[in-house]
Amino acid sequence: MKKSVLKVQMFGTYSIEYEGNPVSFERNTTTKTNQLMQILLQAGEKGVTRAKLLSDLFGNEEMSNPANSLRATVFRLRRLLAAAGLPEDEYVTIRGGSYYWTSGIPYELDAHRFETLLDKAGKENDPEKKKSYIEEACELYRGEFLPQLGAEGWAVVLNVYYKNLFSNAMRTLCQILKDEKDYQKLYHCAEKAAVIYPLEDWQIWQMDSLIAMDRQDEAMVLYETTTELLYKELGLTPSDQMKERFRQLEVYQHDKADHVNEIQEGLN
Repeated sequence: MKKSVLKVQMFGTYSIEYEGNPVSFERNTTTKTNQLMQILLQAGEKGVTRAKLLSDLFGNEEMSNPANSLRATVFRLRRLLAAAGLPEDEYVTIRGGSYYWTSGIPYELDAHRFETLLDKAGKENDPEKKKSYIEEACELYRGEFLPQLGAEGWAVVLNVYYKNLFSNAMRTLCQILKDEKDYQKLYHCAEKAAVIYPLEDWQIWQMDSLIAMDRQDEAMVLYETTTELLYKELGLTPSDQMKERFRQLEVYQHDKADHVNEIQEGLN
């Protein structure tokens, strides 16, 4: 019989699923209890030192005894997990001054799978397998790492780390698809990245794919909406790369207008 697995998502949103059912023990996913669980799940077998946990959870707060607060948070987490319908277990153990997530229930974390796939891609020599690993990894990245914890230093550090991994992987994938002339897939991959990070020029890849598919009018609309967004959000003008695409589109529109005029003159 297949063992039940705790499935945890941290990209884009935070959710836990066990035996096909969502697990929720606190409405507010930013509480210290939830953060303790998130930190330990992300750390995995490496564990987290007591000093780092105290800093991550209580570093910016004034309290007389943060160690007691940590013990209370661990106790509360165990109690809430049992109340949420998970099997009774220790869940958190302490060894050699470090805290570990330990349970008889195996768990799958999207961030771990994401890293594993990119690690495999980096070691793979077969181009098709490498591409497949990168594609699967990019599909797992549904948004920023625990975006609701944007004010927590530990989460911000990991968010930047995963964002860099995703951006590098997606650029590699986009280049592969462009080289293969798979412009439809290139468009959709770049579109996904642009939805998550709309101010980071992913639209250039979209425009390149649209131009290659002879959909210049759509590329021009995309250029206009992107430049408007850049100016509105950051007060910036388009990048040199974006301007180069605009010049390509201007040439196309000029040639198109000349062609229409020639047809009209021929009809007169």
